[in-house]
Amino acid sequence: MTFRSDRFGKGSGQLNLFGSMERPRSADLSVFPASKMRGSIRDAAGEILALPLSSQKAKLHTEIGLLRLRLQRMGISPTIVVREVEAYKSGIEGEMRRQIIMTILRDERGGAA
Repeated sequence: MTFRSDRFGKGSGQLNLFGSMERPRSADLSVFPASKMRGSIRDAAGEILALPLSSQKAKLHTEIGLLRLRLQRMGISPTIVVREVEAYKSGIEGEMRRQIIMTILRDERGGAA
């Protein structure tokens, strides 16, 4: 078996298997949909509801800001960032409502909701 000298690194004695491969110049990043981040949404809603009413709005904005920053650092396009942040915010607000309703039902039924 003969090897072409251009496939070897100079004096290395190994094949250069990756040097001649074409690589894509760019790639598309796919984001996990924020509306499907159930665990994160549930945890954030629980943390927000555990705070005094005066601090809840600030905590919600902090959670949303963290997601926005994470997506921007990943290089996601601004339109997708806005869409995902809005979905995440809506998810947290919906989960907060659900948790409040479940607490009310549990209290009305004596803890059996």
